[in-house]
Amino acid sequence: MLRSVRPAGAMIAGLLSIATIGAQDAPVMWAEAPPEWVEPARAAAFAGFVASHGPHRARWCRATGTPSEVFGRGLKVDAAAVSGPEAAQGAALAALAEHAALLAHEDDVWVPRIARRVGPLFMLVFDQQRNGLPVVGGRADVRIHVKGRISMLGAKSFAIDPASKPLPAITAQDAAMAACAALEVRSLRPAMIALQPPPHRLVYWANAHAEVASSAHLCWEVTIDALAEKIVGRAYVDARTGELHGYETDLSYCSSGHTHVRGFHPGLSRRLEVADHFGDDASASNATRAPATAAVSVPVPIIGNVNAVIPINHDPGDLTNSTTRTNTLQVVPLRGVRVRVPSTGAFAYTDASGAFSIPHPSGTAVPIEVKLLDAERYRAILPHRGAALTATPTVTPGVSFTVNLGAIASITEDDLSQTTTAYYLDSVSRYLEGIVGPLPARTFNLLGAVNSPQVCNAFYSAHSDAMTFFASPQSQNIQTNSTTVPCNAFTNSAYSNIIQHEYGHLLDDVFGGESFYEGLSEGWGDIIGMYHVGREFVNEQFYNSMALPAHDWARSGNNTQQWDNWAAMGQTGCDYPTGATPAAMEVHCQGESWMGFAWKVRSNFIASVGSSQQNAFPTAAAAIAHAESIVIGSIVANAADQNGAVLQVYLLDDDDGDLTNGAPHSFWMNPAATAHGLTVPTSNNGVTGFTPYGTGCQAFANLQIDVAAQPRIGRQLVLIGRNAPAFAPAVAAIGTSNASANGVPLPLDLTPYGAPGCDLLCSVDLVLPGQTDAQGTSLAGWVIPFDPALVGASFFCQWLIADPTANAAGFVMGQAARGVVSQ
Repeated sequence: MLRSVRPAGAMIAGLLSIATIGAQDAPVMWAEAPPEWVEPARAAAFAGFVASHGPHRARWCRATGTPSEVFGRGLKVDAAAVSGPEAAQGAALAALAEHAALLAHEDDVWVPRIARRVGPLFMLVFDQQRNGLPVVGGRADVRIHVKGRISMLGAKSFAIDPASKPLPAITAQDAAMAACAALEVRSLRPAMIALQPPPHRLVYWANAHAEVASSAHLCWEVTIDALAEKIVGRAYVDARTGELHGYETDLSYCSSGHTHVRGFHPGLSRRLEVADHFGDDASASNATRAPATAAVSVPVPIIGNVNAVIPINHDPGDLTNSTTRTNTLQVVPLRGVRVRVPSTGAFAYTDASGAFSIPHPSGTAVPIEVKLLDAERYRAILPHRGAALTATPTVTPGVSFTVNLGAIASITEDDLSQTTTAYYLDSVSRYLEGIVGPLPARTFNLLGAVNSPQVCNAFYSAHSDAMTFFASPQSQNIQTNSTTVPCNAFTNSAYSNIIQHEYGHLLDDVFGGESFYEGLSEGWGDIIGMYHVGREFVNEQFYNSMALPAHDWARSGNNTQQWDNWAAMGQTGCDYPTGATPAAMEVHCQGESWMGFAWKVRSNFIASVGSSQQNAFPTAAAAIAHAESIVIGSIVANAADQNGAVLQVYLLDDDDGDLTNGAPHSFWMNPAATAHGLTVPTSNNGVTGFTPYGTGCQAFANLQIDVAAQPRIGRQLVLIGRNAPAFAPAVAAIGTSNASANGVPLPLDLTPYGAPGCDLLCSVDLVLPGQTDAQGTSLAGWVIPFDPALVGASFFCQWLIADPTANAAGFVMGQAARGVVSQ
């Protein structure tokens, strides 16, 4: 019934040449039963849900007492529900109403925030609203698979007394004053505090990450924009008592590519700043793109190309070293930049080859202008030091010409930072749009500020939709955990990886707001930087002096950072400046477990090309494209923490809305999660018909066998071996009988073969390679053929682990198991 892919006699001989992907135990995150602290009525609602819809697991939010994620067999929905985002949104609201006893509190209103299809999923996110006010931190999530199943739903719903009236006892200005006093903001005078944009608003606020039940407070959400204290964000002040309950930063600040601290930004309005650099032409600049000038009589168009100088191979282009400068730069077409005819107002954007064509009413020579202003993908590139890069040639219509922004032999750092930022803001925007679909309008209103004369740094400010990049060299020293690094050891921060990292903050922000909890947003920035350039390093070649530090990158996707173990510092690439914040709370270090998972998913997919395992990818390009679609695509879900983000990746990989039968590529994703201590959401989820038996070798009776998901036709069977010797070659034997093997009765005593106390407990009809990791855990996978005749069939399996010290045979056997194939 099961075809052998390797002769049984070659099993032992081939052990030492086997190489595959290992795994380790992950912490329990989702459970089949509610924890004891869940109120009885809600626990009963979950039991009824499972009774009606089959096996499901949930993660319960301690702050709200509701399940934030429920997934498993899934809920069937009408075909109409997957006809488009609007229909899916309606189906999601209906599901939230139907299961209100499980998910919500009385009088909850769910306001749509995200309704978008990404790959096979409609991603629906709703904000909680009570008494006409938003509940900050309250949300509901629904994922609907195009196969007609709700593959996940959940909610963080805060209880609010329905009889309570949202009547503040203090004014918004009083709340702003109280917030500034509590945060020790001294630079803002009372009159300035009253004018802080945008207007303060009345909300309910509660701590969504609290480990105890969290009460919602009626609060003023106060926006603070303070330069001197480096505080830019939103404070939540009790509208009745004036107490400060919480503060959320609106700024991602990466000192020397590392440290996150509270806000800082140039302090000028966007309108004034643009006007300072581009003059009166900036008055036409606005967030909504104006259409091109109406068609006119066009005897001869103005045609040409725009090129720019940027660094080669994504490195910073170290202009402080004149001997290598000409070897690190290249001329490339500049896409999406605006070319304008001032005399007519007509303009066009350059295409992928840098070309443009502008209608013009005559063949008379005319001045044109090329400015990094109101481009297709950003609003402006603004230099803090140096002049805005501009070209204003006089051209003849009908005669093609080329505008070069900079020359390799003479371009300065001040100009190179502008061309590089323009190039990568455009390219990363288009790259991401190809994965997640049309980007929100805010992304096109982005300001890129370069050559800031502060410490070596880069940051993104959600408050002003701006990215700021810092010049070099600097004279200030930076104290890291290992040494004092002079700031002039760092190059200009306006280059590929750093620009892409800050764009990751922007994308995270526009899909529901940045989450720095567990370093998630920092991980997103790193993921986009790595995926876009196809290298595991972040801030590569950021250091001019290779001796400080010893490596020339800030972080690597090939790290070993463990989720919830961020205090384990010291590994290469996790060397952060010291300060008052404990190392365990440094958000870039925390984000390494999430970015490491993402990079290993991509790497494992590529490694699977040509694998004998079914469901491998045909080409490296196909493997990369799928990793991009499920990892970067999951940013739309706006997960609140790293394990939740991992779940969204599995949901996007899933092909039927039912995670109880695993995900098609879980064989390669599971090791990426367990390598960082993250939970595999498909593991042991509702599995039935898989029963271990026997003990294998008496001296190794603790060797266990497990399965990652329900054995089903057409789906991957992932066998797990536990408690074996570390870093050992292994094979999983699968057979059709536990009574005989090639006519030999079972169990077979292997003492005559040099393995005393060991028994072969199943026939060997199929052999799957595996290898144990540091924890003695191994994985092996095989796709059960999609054959209805196999439903109900039994199979038997047993792990064999190489151990030269165990006995003369050099191997040990684990327990066996009987599995039953299901539909």
